[in-house]
Amino acid sequence: MGFISALLYVLEIVGGIAIPVIGTLMTLKDSQKDLNAYKKWASYWVSYALLKKVVFVVFGILPSFLSTIILFLRVAAALYLWLPQTNGSFTVWDKIICNPETLAAIKQRLGGLVAKYCP
Repeated sequence: MGFISALLYVLEIVGGIAIPVIGTLMTLKDSQKDLNAYKKWASYWVSYALLKKVVFVVFGILPSFLSTIILFLRVAAALYLWLPQTNGSFTVWDKIICNPETLAAIKQRLGGLVAKYCP
């Protein structure tokens, strides 16, 4: 692993996990936060989990020489989700995850399981 890859891994851990964990814990500790603060972190973690799943699948398909480029894209996506200037987690949440067509497709594929837990 080269220096750039190591640096990108550190950036992903700090920017994608460590800082959001601190922000989430601070939000949970302060009971005076409004609902948007909770929604921000909930949407971040759901979006980040989706990102990790997509990247896991893509890594299995692409050749290994593209790994540094994909790592750079992972870091950029994690920062996009986290940075307050971009509101990336809200965008992904509203336009992709909670999109009515997406929810309908998930309900159709999972059938009774979704109906049981998400009426």
